[in-house]
Amino acid sequence: MSKKLIESLEDRRLLSVSVGADGWTNLGASSDSRLIYVSSSGGSDSNPGTQAKPIKSLVRAKTLVRDKMPDWVLLKRGDTWNESFPDWTVSGRSASELSVITAYGTGARPKILTGSGGGITIAQKYSYPLNHVAVTGLHFNANTYNGSNGTVKTAGIRVMRKGSNILLEDNFIQGFKDNIVIDPDGSLTGVKIRRNVIVDAFNAQQVGNGHAQGIYGGPNADGTLIEENILDHNGWKEGVYKAGPTFFNHSIYFNTGSSGLVVRGNIITRSSLRGVLSRGGGIVENNVLAQNPVAIQVGYGSSTVQNNVILEGKDLAGQQELGKGIEAFSMSQFLARNNVIAHETSTGVYNNIAVNVMSGVGGGQITGNTIYNWQNGIKKVSGSFNITGNKINATGYTDPNRLLGKYNATLGKPGTLESFVASARNQSRTSWDSRYTAKSAGNYVRAGFNIAASASRLAPSTAPAAIATKLIDSIWSNQQIEAAAL
Repeated sequence: MSKKLIESLEDRRLLSVSVGADGWTNLGASSDSRLIYVSSSGGSDSNPGTQAKPIKSLVRAKTLVRDKMPDWVLLKRGDTWNESFPDWTVSGRSASELSVITAYGTGARPKILTGSGGGITIAQKYSYPLNHVAVTGLHFNANTYNGSNGTVKTAGIRVMRKGSNILLEDNFIQGFKDNIVIDPDGSLTGVKIRRNVIVDAFNAQQVGNGHAQGIYGGPNADGTLIEENILDHNGWKEGVYKAGPTFFNHSIYFNTGSSGLVVRGNIITRSSLRGVLSRGGGIVENNVLAQNPVAIQVGYGSSTVQNNVILEGKDLAGQQELGKGIEAFSMSQFLARNNVIAHETSTGVYNNIAVNVMSGVGGGQITGNTIYNWQNGIKKVSGSFNITGNKINATGYTDPNRLLGKYNATLGKPGTLESFVASARNQSRTSWDSRYTAKSAGNYVRAGFNIAASASRLAPSTAPAAIATKLIDSIWSNQQIEAAAL
């Protein structure tokens, strides 16, 4: 005899996906959504999965999620799991009715300790497309990974299947070989990586390809939006043999063949080599980058790099004199506009270049940039460029020596980059501090150069739609799932 799985609900209004005025997205469940509550501290896998009687394991929860349905798995805040998610092989129903993994209750993000393995792999079976999935409000940590004992799958979140509309928001992802991997087997469009804390990826040159990235995008990643995240200390780890900074590790790396990348409003600090490397071109704007050997490098696709604040370019430790701000190569058109590039710390005299146009660039504009205390200003080896309105080591500024540590001191905290980053790492939906955003920090630096504050965050319509999650902890808590007999 069949068992009833879901108690009938009264009619409810479908809440569509939309970004609110606070920058977070409202995600709503549907009248036929299955809400599956999970608690490691108070759950049991023989429970029906209601909020009052939650399931215990991530493995059990996954078995109750239906393909092409707007089902939700909700993990209890403050709880900890010593397991990984099973492969996520289900899609949501539509762009407004996603398959959702998120949190409920109060307290810290649910913590998923994965050992030396990965957090979750999103990949439909048999190469079918996978669409409309959200992972929001979780904490992934590779707690026993040491740089040598993982595999290529040691990633916090891996998206490995073609499809569309994948949302990753408000997650804390720490200490994996690669914290986020977007490497589908066919075209994947509309991935949104928003307001996450993505830190401390590393590799002792022994796992997988030997490299480590904060975010990696493969050749089939198209139209990815990376917005308002904190990316710090990705690609290396102190005190681990062969896990120091290398030429191959970056905070953001999108490979040749990718297209339509938009990177905006992020704070990117202390990368192994590059803060942003896009080998498919794209738009890089309104970010704050500090202490990266190469802040931004774009190539193989026409690119716009504008309104960024780039500070404290540095050498690649023990290997190469660098300190590059913006670098472009092999594209038809390149625009570098209205960037602040200041205070490089390299010991070199040649490679520390604020704006470096390499071979294969057809032309474009380098205009309105403010370059200060950087060994070399603008270097162009190819292309026909309109180079106008740039200020290089000008005088008369209000305070040209503003760095992120000094900004932190104005907030009553210690005046160091390390202290600034430590506070920025605390960003979450439940404790969002607008002072620790690229907009606020960047405007502080701009004001020292007598530059007007940047505009508010661009409307989602100017780039791939920014779809994010707003957790509604109390949403339809009376929904019942009679799954114990399954």
